[in-house]
Amino acid sequence: MDPQMTEYVIEIAKQVPALLVLVWMVRVFINYLSRRDDLLAKIGDNCHIVQREATQALRENTQMLGEMREALHVMNQMRIVMNEASRHGS
Repeated sequence: MDPQMTEYVIEIAKQVPALLVLVWMVRVFINYLSRRDDLLAKIGDNCHIVQREATQALRENTQMLGEMREALHVMNQMRIVMNEASRHGS
């Protein structure tokens, strides 16, 4: 091996520890991103569950409000009829 090639090999060998540290740092960073993505996915799933439950609650409340409105309308009609009956009966 010629002297210049030997110098290149020595220089490359000197860079191996830095390269290993760089590979380790990239691996740690990718693992961090993976855990972050998993957490964001779980948060998103929970948000969708809450949104579905809230939508269902709104539907049920809207239905109940409609039923209460009908009941109040019937009660108001009964009050009107009773008032008219008491006026005509007196």
